This record gives sequence, structure tokens and C-alpha cells, in this order.
Amino acid sequence: MTIFNKGDLIDDRYKVLSILGEGGMGVVYKVDDNILSAEVALKTLLPDFVQSKEALTRFINEAKVLIKLTHDNIIRVYDIRPLNDFYYMTMQYIEGFSLYDYLKKNPERDIGYMLSIIKKICAGLAYAHRLGTHHRDIKPANIMMTNQGGIYLVDFGLAKLADGVGNITRLGGAGTPNYMAPEQKKGGNIDHRADVYSIGTMSFEMFTGELPQFVDASASELNPKLDPSVDEVLVKALAINLSKRYGNITEFIQDLEVAITTKKTAPEIPLETEEEDLDVTGQITVLDRPEKIAVSPDSIKNMVMIPAGRVWMGSSPNESKNESEKPRHRVNLSTYYIDKYPVTNQAYRSFIKATGHPEPPYWSDPQFSDPMQPVVGVSWYDAMKYAEWERKRLPTEAEWEKAAKGEDNLIYPWGNEPSTGMANIDYAVGQISRVDQFAGGVSPFGCFDMIGNIWEWCLDWYDEKYYAASPVENPQGPEMGEKKVIKGGAWDTMIYNTRNAFRFFAAPDTKDPKTGFRCALSE
Repeated sequence: MTIFNKGDLIDDRYKVLSILGEGGMGVVYKVDDNILSAEVALKTLLPDFVQSKEALTRFINEAKVLIKLTHDNIIRVYDIRPLNDFYYMTMQYIEGFSLYDYLKKNPERDIGYMLSIIKKICAGLAYAHRLGTHHRDIKPANIMMTNQGGIYLVDFGLAKLADGVGNITRLGGAGTPNYMAPEQKKGGNIDHRADVYSIGTMSFEMFTGELPQFVDASASELNPKLDPSVDEVLVKALAINLSKRYGNITEFIQDLEVAITTKKTAPEIPLETEEEDLDVTGQITVLDRPEKIAVSPDSIKNMVMIPAGRVWMGSSPNESKNESEKPRHRVNLSTYYIDKYPVTNQAYRSFIKATGHPEPPYWSDPQFSDPMQPVVGVSWYDAMKYAEWERKRLPTEAEWEKAAKGEDNLIYPWGNEPSTGMANIDYAVGQISRVDQFAGGVSPFGCFDMIGNIWEWCLDWYDEKYYAASPVENPQGPEMGEKKVIKGGAWDTMIYNTRNAFRFFAAPDTKDPKTGFRCALSE
């Protein structure tokens, strides 16, 4: 089928490096563009199909659609040209694999990671829909993934543009039957709600390993980790009656995220407890590590889910000269939940009332007593006691950092440039503020006050050289130490020291008026 071999030069510009894939109508090559000095993908339409009006229209339509779309989750097309007796288009080269291949190789899937993929797909679709384009062939084989976390929509050959291109009667029923909306199977005109149906079908498959039309069970029955509220979202996405289906892709993904991240009962999580003692030198050492205790929290209200994946910890030499932040290294974290806000005075008051735990210093000071201010003057031990009462735990340093950085590894929660107006830092207010006061500085995952207002306790012991020996999978800090990690900076901290990667420490029995905490739990 191939018409070019490795080393061939196409159109005096593109040198063939390898074959990426072959299909019924053409071949995709990895080529070197000798003008741009860049590797790109080159997709051909074979000569036999150039004579087919339907095939040629679909090929040209794909290029017309993608040239108009510029989005991080949609593959880019650069050009389309005829050459002798065939057509070719050049597009963004993605070194990765399809979602189809990933699902096939990974029957046991992390719910949070699946949600993160669906969110990126929906972001690309929502953008396309706003420009009047719908895909009409959403399926796992048309989603490309990279090891760096990139997610790309590909194959817009059946897409319809706002100007009517692609609205072809013979293509009306085209698509992939297992993922196709009922109205699309009938042929004729369809709209963006067909994509909603397809993404609903694919989401069901990603969460359960099954296609909905082939099983007589709900998603939560097939996968007990899902809350039944997820079923409601998927049923609405898969509604045969268009008036009962989601009107747009954004409503679908918003409801799906809420259903997954605010489910009534979270999975059981391990919580490590340790017996500690203070020796004569003042160093705290671990005497014993009891077995992990299974904890089933009643609720994860006011928590956000952080999906499984990688995060860069630390800073590059250009970002910081602090040796404790080096080397910059990548770690893998499982899905977890973290409080949307630092623990407030109001929440801590309930803990004191229920347990009789001592009030912290400054408890009655008007400067620190607003119910919606974060509780301060709590030691690391106090924070652990509260977390245990909530049937949660403190976040690890890695978890805290990922919640602040987002998937793009930002320097600050709001971006890569410093801004004193985004957070309560550098005397912006002159004292501790309410936890919801600085909405502009919310992290990409939706966490408030990750930077500024108060320092926050982390689970880890502090060691300035720990990053050089940190494990790749779910690091939890050194086995022992004298200080605990605190992150985020306070209301009087200079902005340089409030970067997401900045590391600081305090003795675990410290009760400081600028230090509080938030809780986390694992899926």
C-alpha cells in the first residue's frame, strides 16, 4: 500500500523517516521538513481514492477543519497539497499512542486519570463547538496520548464546519457505529449533541471496560468505585431523545467532575500512624510503624480531586538558587483529594467541641478569630489530630505541590509570573484574610490560598537533600527528622518565597500565628 519508503523525498521538501500507520485510504508518514527543520506527520490519500468524490471530500474537509482550529487538545494541520495523482496534508507530529491502545493495555484504570483525559477531550470539543464545528467520529482510536500527558483529538474527516463544509448526504451516516449517536446512524443533519453522545459512550467504556449498549448494568454496578451519581450523568449524555440529552459538552463534563469528585463515600484509604519519642538531643525518631489503618471517610465535601499523574517537584536553576529545591525531578502520584480551602476557625471549633482538644494560642484574639479565617497557632501534632478526627490526613509535600502547580507545573498557582494582587502575600492586606478572599489566585485544580495567607503543614519530615534521593512513586519524605515541611508562605512573606516549589520547615511542636494546614486523603 505504501507509495513512499524511508529516505524518499516528497515534493522536494519532506524526507520520509518512517511509517506511522496505514489505513484503508492512505498512509501516515513521519517526515523531516527540510525548510522548517522540524519533524511533522504527512498524511496521504492514495491515488485510487482521489477519484472518489466522497473520499477526497472527507480528506480535504479534515484539513479545512483543522486549519481553522487552534487548541492544545486538537492536532494541528499545516497544509494540504495535490502532488501528481494523490493528495497529502502535513500536520503536527505527536510521539505517542492512541487511547484505544492505552485502554487495551490497561484494563485496571485509575478513575481520576480517566477523568483528566475526558476533561481534556471535552476542552478541545467545547472549543470546536464554539466555532461551529462538531467532530462526528469521537472514539478511543481518534484520541492520541503522549507520555508527557498530552491529549489530542485527531481525524476530523467527518467534521462539519459552520460554513457547511462536511454537511454531505453520503457522509451523514458515516462514523463508528459503537460510538455513534442514534440520529447519526439514520443519516441526515446532526449537531454537536452527537459528540455529547459519543463522549458519553466513550466515558462509560473508560470507567468500566464495557460499551453501554452491550451490557445490562449501570457504570457504578460494573465499577463499584463509581458513585451512582455518575450513572445519572452518563444516562443523560446517552439519552436517545435529544431534548433530554446534555445541550453542550461543557455541562456534561462539569456534572461528571462533580459526580466523581464529590461522591458520597470515598474509597478506603491507608493512614499511617507512628509512635514518636523525643530523645535527649531533641531529634524526633520513629520508634515503631504500626499496620496501616483502613479509613472510610463519610464525605469529601469541599475537597477537590487531583488525578493521578506526574508532577515536576523543585525548581530549575533559572527559577531558583535554593539548593533544597534541587534537583528538579519528576514524581508519579496516585489520585488523591485535598481540601479546597485551609481548615478554618469554624471547622476547627467543631473539632474542639467534639473532642475537647485544647484551644490553640490566639484563639480569642480578634485579629485571628473570624470564622472564615484559617485556624493558626496549631502544631503539626494538632493538625494530625484534627485530620484523624476528620478521618483524613495531611498532604505530602509532593501532593501539596501538585495541587498548587496544576498539570502545567506552574511557578505560581495563577501562572508563571509573580503578582502581588493574586494572593495575600507581601503585606497585601497586613494580616490574615478569609480563605475565600483571593479568588484570582486559585490553583488550576481549584484550591484557594495555596500561596500566601498562612504557611501550611505537610506530612513530610524536612531534609534539604531529600530531592536527590526521592522515590519516583508517591514520595512521603524522609523516615525521620527534626523539622516538618511547611509550604505556601504567609501574608507577610516576600513573593519570591511564595513560589509553589519553595520549601521551608518548622519544628512539629511549633504553634505559630502564621501557620495552619489543610487535609488530604487518598483514593
